[in-house]
Amino acid sequence: MFTNELLCYLLNKYGNSPSDSVKAVILSFYTPTEISIAKDAMFKAAALINEDGLPRLIQRRKFDDKVRLDVDDVFMMLEALDERALLARLPKYVAADLSRLPPFNSGDLDMTLLMLRVATLETKMSQMVGECVEAARATMHDGAATTSQPCQINAATAAMTSSSAPEVPVVSWNQASADVTDHTPQQSSSGAEWTVVVNNKSNVKTLSNVKTSASPPQERRFSGKHATSPSSQVKAIPRKLHVFASRLDNDTTEDDLSSWFECVGIPGVKCVKIKPPEGRTFRTSAFKVTCDVKFADMFYDENNWPEGCDVRDWYVRRSTAVSS
Repeated sequence: MFTNELLCYLLNKYGNSPSDSVKAVILSFYTPTEISIAKDAMFKAAALINEDGLPRLIQRRKFDDKVRLDVDDVFMMLEALDERALLARLPKYVAADLSRLPPFNSGDLDMTLLMLRVATLETKMSQMVGECVEAARATMHDGAATTSQPCQINAATAAMTSSSAPEVPVVSWNQASADVTDHTPQQSSSGAEWTVVVNNKSNVKTLSNVKTSASPPQERRFSGKHATSPSSQVKAIPRKLHVFASRLDNDTTEDDLSSWFECVGIPGVKCVKIKPPEGRTFRTSAFKVTCDVKFADMFYDENNWPEGCDVRDWYVRRSTAVSS
């Protein structure tokens, strides 16, 4: 027996509770040091089993995701041992300090995670409110400093105008905007020369002259509902649902799985057993299961599948090459 509260908790919850919930509790309850010690202990115990193909120990660098990656490494080792039916060969882990065991039952994990997420959101919101208040105060301070500058500028302007300065002619906006063909320099009463600058209004583009491009039409997609007669030549091919079902017993056949769905009320299910690549063997069996779309609700109901099997959508990777 070995003393490790984290591994004691993990091995008792593994397989009985959702893995994501157990991971979240471990990340929120245990310290990074406890997680690192538990990871080293798990990999050392797995090395003593002398089984080929087990994950190797990776020493993570210290950055933001190190703790989460360490927990993922521990679960990866557990899953590898579980696939090879080697969990029973791990040593027994016990807890010397009961205060380092999360006080949560399996049914309380979802509520506990919800409370932890709410607390995290409250902390982030308080930080954001504080930053907004500081930004508002800084803006008000900058605005007060800006309003004091015109007074200083006006005082300096008054001092400059009181001194002797040459007379500067002023050109009105209407005069400057008119179309002037004579650009001959003129003189003011003080003798200073000035030239009228022409602003040709005919070249100015307004928003009314700019045509905005129309937005592209929205894509429409729907399924036809008009029933066709048996003699009609126009018929649609109904869509099929495809899933990947794994972790079934290796002796399970395609007929066995099809008969299972007949018993739960889903007829016409087609099952194709996945064959392992050449030179490899599977300890469990996997199937591609196809069903009519009208049985979608029953097909995606976990109560209509064998207990313990893993089901997910069948994913087809699209090729990047375009066929001729």
